[in-house]
Amino acid sequence: MEELLIDKGFRVKGPYDSFDDMVFDDRKDADIAIDVEIVPQFTARDGSWHSYTNKFSLQAPVTYYYYEGTVSLIGKINLIGYEPLSKEKIWVKSVPIPAITNINITTANKKFTSTTVGNEFYNDPNVYNALGSALNEQYKEIFKKIDVLLDAREFEILKPQIKELKAKKGY
Repeated sequence: MEELLIDKGFRVKGPYDSFDDMVFDDRKDADIAIDVEIVPQFTARDGSWHSYTNKFSLQAPVTYYYYEGTVSLIGKINLIGYEPLSKEKIWVKSVPIPAITNINITTANKKFTSTTVGNEFYNDPNVYNALGSALNEQYKEIFKKIDVLLDAREFEILKPQIKELKAKKGY
């Protein structure tokens, strides 16, 4: 992403782990802060949630779940531009993730308390690694689409709005 931005003629600071890690001087000097958000979605192809009950618990028996099977990955990658001082959203683009099929997953965490797919599921090491491998397969295709979306002319049009927002912030 950094190389794409530089290639389009932008000055780049960072990357930062979070927006809050961006130091004041970098916020003041930057025209725009871009956040890259990956929003994956798995669809079950040939798999299911399995459950087991821990009967040897000192308390009442507890049922735990884990996922095992083959899934397909869909979703999107959101590019969100913020005015750096106010963090006001000024630009948004979304790139769909091309469908990736036949991803084998057996969750490492065999103690999910429900069959809901959320952050806990995506942060499971086996799921996280499978997601990374699948996105790596589509890396070139995704970045070709992002390259088309990053148009320096569009950011030039945003500059007056950015200056106005910086003036309102009062720093």
